[in-house]
Amino acid sequence: MYSNDTAVKESYFRKIFNTNFNVGFGKPSTDICSTCVRLKNQAKMEKDEEKKQSFILQLKVHKKRAKSFHQLLNRITDDELGINNVRCYVWTENERSRGSSEIALAIYDSLQKVDSAKIRKIRLFSDGCTGQNENMTMISMAAT
Repeated sequence: MYSNDTAVKESYFRKIFNTNFNVGFGKPSTDICSTCVRLKNQAKMEKDEEKKQSFILQLKVHKKRAKSFHQLLNRITDDELGINNVRCYVWTENERSRGSSEIALAIYDSLQKVDSAKIRKIRLFSDGCTGQNENMTMISMAAT
């Protein structure tokens, strides 16, 4: 391309990105609980010590509840989860969005294919995904 090609070190790009573009390098955080982040930030920014301790206490309670919930999930057997009969619904975001309607439709389709003679209970859990947590859409789907 250029007659005087010169190799450039990663540190050169790191400096430009960090100073000129406010872009950092590092491992991305995954599965961060929005409640944990909110409570941590509120506690960190709070000047009033009493309110700060209230946020810290709320965070501790929230984490204990989350831990109990995950322990409950771990006790559910593979048969209860239907591990031997897995369905995956995959699409790209240029085909469809991943909003509550699309998630509800995928769950509805999967529930229609369940052999109701073999299943006594169906438990639906949702994580922090915004598409899953549009409660009215999911409740309307489950009620049909």
